[in-house]
Amino acid sequence: MTAISGEVRQVPGVSDVAVDVDAKLVTVRGENLDDAALRAAIDEAGYDVAG
Repeated sequence: MTAISGEVRQVPGVSDVAVDVDAKLVTVRGENLDDAALRAAIDEAGYDVAG
């Protein structure tokens, strides 16, 4: 999903994003990632974060 990956890529420290819409899974790789910023980016893309 390009909306999610586009928002998440803007979070500092993110080096790679993989989105599996069917599995409802976003995999993020990078260094010194801020969980709250990642959740906010997914929310900004229009999706809810579970877990």
